[in-house]
Amino acid sequence: MGGTIKIRLPNDLWWTEVSYENVLKWVDLEVSYLTDSSCFVSYNGPISSSRIHIELYRDDYDKIMDNKIFKIKFGLKKHNFKYEK
Repeated sequence: MGGTIKIRLPNDLWWTEVSYENVLKWVDLEVSYLTDSSCFVSYNGPISSSRIHIELYRDDYDKIMDNKIFKIKFGLKKHNFKYEK
């Protein structure tokens, strides 16, 4: 299974690419904030027991949600968001 997603750690200026294989090592994944331009998630890594908060590249949120392996592993359901001006 090839592919990457882009994440940004707190206080980072640049996006970091993470392979699908590394994402599947995460213990869980929870979407905490979603709009049409940004997505923030929290996860527990395979080694650390503390929550890690990251920004997920918005287009990669859609890639994860359209991938059955991620949906099954993390129990994800597509979020609906209302964008108000």
